[in-house]
Amino acid sequence: MEPLRCERMYPLCVKKNKDGGTTRMHREIDFACNLSVVAWKSFESGNVKGAKALYRRAIRVFERSPRTHSTDMAALLIRLGIILEKNHEYSEAGLNFKRSGEILDNVHPEKRVFRLKVQSLYHLGRIRRIQGCHSEAENLLKQAEQHAESNLGSRDTELAYARNQLGMFCKQRERYREARNYYYSALRMLESILGPEESGVASIYRNLSDIELAKGRYKKGEPFARRALLIRMKALGPDHPEVAGDLTALAALLFGQGKIVPAAKTYSRALTILRDQYGIDHYDLVTPLTGLALIHLLRKENSDAELVLWQVLAIKQKVLGQNHPEFAETSLQLVQVYKASGRLEEAHLICGKALKVFKRILEPGDPKLVACRKEYQLLGRLTAA
Repeated sequence: MEPLRCERMYPLCVKKNKDGGTTRMHREIDFACNLSVVAWKSFESGNVKGAKALYRRAIRVFERSPRTHSTDMAALLIRLGIILEKNHEYSEAGLNFKRSGEILDNVHPEKRVFRLKVQSLYHLGRIRRIQGCHSEAENLLKQAEQHAESNLGSRDTELAYARNQLGMFCKQRERYREARNYYYSALRMLESILGPEESGVASIYRNLSDIELAKGRYKKGEPFARRALLIRMKALGPDHPEVAGDLTALAALLFGQGKIVPAAKTYSRALTILRDQYGIDHYDLVTPLTGLALIHLLRKENSDAELVLWQVLAIKQKVLGQNHPEFAETSLQLVQVYKASGRLEEAHLICGKALKVFKRILEPGDPKLVACRKEYQLLGRLTAA
């Protein structure tokens, strides 16, 4: 992530008065840059609310500043956008990335401007991918790749990050061969530029393991996940949230191979790290909790599965709301628990609520909507029998 000049220990171009003092505006700019440093440290320590407040205060200062500081303003907007995205505030995050790009379009081109422009493009592309705007997302990500290659060269970290994002897009669209090609291209660049033990390299290995998970090639994906985990533990320490993410990816691959006991232990380790770092209701707990619920269901531990899924629903309701498709997807997992327990009327009721959400959001022929409608009709027949 491209820092502000003060974060890179670059001196600001502070103008002097005739008496040798600095202007009030430049003192404010210096203060705003220092705020940005504190804000990012607050974010890294888990204080998302405080970080957002500090960045917004810094941005207000820059909005009053001369145009000479517009590049730093764009960097601030990208930083705030990253925090908003992490907090699942996707619409506002997208607005920040878009505004950053528009500012940079009107700045004299130089290497730092090119770098920030690439970041604004691939961050916005990722937001559009998450929001389901697939055509716009792919267009933005390809722009980021082309902009990086044209202005930063074919051997630059930003080009690698842009290709990683393109890989994630292709993976989501089930274009696995393209995704793998983008990932390997990004991996070669990052290992060459940053070295093989850098945390960003671990992210590529995790993404490669995700492809094998999606294709059901669990054994082939396990070495990628273990490589990611080893790099990240060495780079960040054993208790970092990113390590928990790698543990979760590994647990899913172990589960797919039928290694139930190691998978459960790995999910539990990830949850311990995340609860210690974030508390009991952070969104990052959702994936390992869901994995544990599936293990309980497989073991016919229906009461334990139900308890865990209600925890997941509570987190998703707090972060996303009850009308989000992810809330509906977890509701359907709870339906399976109730079916296995013979609680068909409760299963039918919950399935009906999930169906209403899917009808509002998904296209008529979407596989999730079709499957949910069939499940609802089946439960209706079973409860009427």
